[in-house]
Amino acid sequence: LSIIKSLTRHHLVPDSMGGTYHADNIRMINEKSHRNFHMVFSNKTPVAQIRQLTQFNSSALNNEVRLKLLELLEPYT
Repeated sequence: LSIIKSLTRHHLVPDSMGGTYHADNIRMINEKSHRNFHMVFSNKTPVAQIRQLTQFNSSALNNEVRLKLLELLEPYT
């Protein structure tokens, strides 16, 4: 029961950026993870999050993974 109480609604695309309250844009996650997510990504869209990850610390990313992430971004840039 305490686990259910600690769940909070998280928008994949933030409502402040046009995200909807439709089920495909909402994930229920625990409050601590939600707070931590927003400390790192603020209210960025999923595309902006991936872009941030590829620039954050490129030495921490294997080059193959980094290139794959950038490839995933191509349709959105």
